[in-house]
Order: sequence, then C-alpha cells, then structure tokens
Amino acid sequence: MQAISDLKALLLEILESAFQNGDVHATQQMGVNMSNAVKREGVVIIQNQNVEVLARIMPSMVKTLKLCDAMESSWRSQA
Repeated sequence: MQAISDLKALLLEILESAFQNGDVHATQQMGVNMSNAVKREGVVIIQNQNVEVLARIMPSMVKTLKLCDAMESSWRSQA
C-alpha cells in the first residue's frame, strides 16, 4: 500500500509543479484575467502555457487519483 501512497504523492507533485514558475497565479489567470481565454473543444482554455497544460492533464490526473483510492480501498477490505 505504500506504493499507492507514493504514486498519489507523485501525481500531486506533478500537478503542483505546473505552477512553480513563480509568475503564474492560477486563480487570477482563471478567475480574473479572462481576456486571454479562448474556447477550444467546448472548454475555456486560458492562454497561459502552465494553465493550459493543467487543464489538459487534470481530468486524467483526477481519474488516476480515484483509481489509486479504489485500489487502496480494495486492498484494505481484503486484509
């Protein structure tokens, strides 16, 4: 089960690293500065490389974290 915890920590670290340039404030980019936004495939994408990367990977990351939780839960119930 330690491996699952390590995997979840790594996934969260990947998500956080998208915003570690220091000049990106995700909430401001997504909540205030909508003048740089474009709509692509029905999803509003902010014209900031880091935010766009996050918008693209977030659904997969969430699914992966949920899968980790499900596997962890399954292993606990078998123990």
